[in-house]
Amino acid sequence: MASIAFIATMTFLFIRKPTHVTSVNRSIEEEQDLDEIRTSYFFSEIRSFKQDVKDVLELLISRRMSALLPQICWTGVSIAITTGMMVPMITSTL
Repeated sequence: MASIAFIATMTFLFIRKPTHVTSVNRSIEEEQDLDEIRTSYFFSEIRSFKQDVKDVLELLISRRMSALLPQICWTGVSIAITTGMMVPMITSTL
């Protein structure tokens, strides 16, 4: 495992820096507008922990998330059951 991790880590040395490629269909003005939107979104304000928690709770009760919540709950329950059963199985084999 260590040798695989070492080889994988060494492959990162050969990664080139990305180049900025503009789309053929977009004009220079559209690219500048997109850059302004990206910068204003990411650097407009410093978010607080309280605001982040509030946004996550709003996301959980939103209509868009309602289709995904049963899958998340099912995954959590199945992981809890399988890890809960693992301890008795290991102790019974000892």
